[in-house]
Amino acid sequence: MLRGFLRRVIEREKLREERLREIASRFNMTIVLFGSRARGKSTPASDYDLLVIYDDPAELEELLRELRSARIPADVHAFNLAEALNTMPTSTIILDALEEGVVLREGISLKPLRERLVALKSAGYRKEAEGWVMRIGERCSGGLRSCQVISPGAD
Repeated sequence: MLRGFLRRVIEREKLREERLREIASRFNMTIVLFGSRARGKSTPASDYDLLVIYDDPAELEELLRELRSARIPADVHAFNLAEALNTMPTSTIILDALEEGVVLREGISLKPLRERLVALKSAGYRKEAEGWVMRIGERCSGGLRSCQVISPGAD
């Protein structure tokens, strides 16, 4: 009996993911899956963390309607490209999506965001267990001691 239940749960999750990919393919925007589902550490109760880069607000609204209609539990973080670039230094959501995400659809090029991530890493940003940090101090006898936690990563 338990095996049958688990089999149904696994099948439901596969169908949801297929439906999400099908929905994503129809829009001229970029949709990146990140968080526990992208890392392969999700449970059936996990939602779908999505970074969405869009041009047309009406198209974004249509995407949100389709996700609701398909009953896909999604936590959508939507930005136009300029907002995403400006928000990046302090947005762990965007940083996490670029670092660990799975691109479901790239209707808008991620190249400017990826280049910005490379520049931020060159300036000292890095991901650690507690979140994204930036080196702001100098070396001292105890090693690099001054790191500022930007904020814990979203999941």
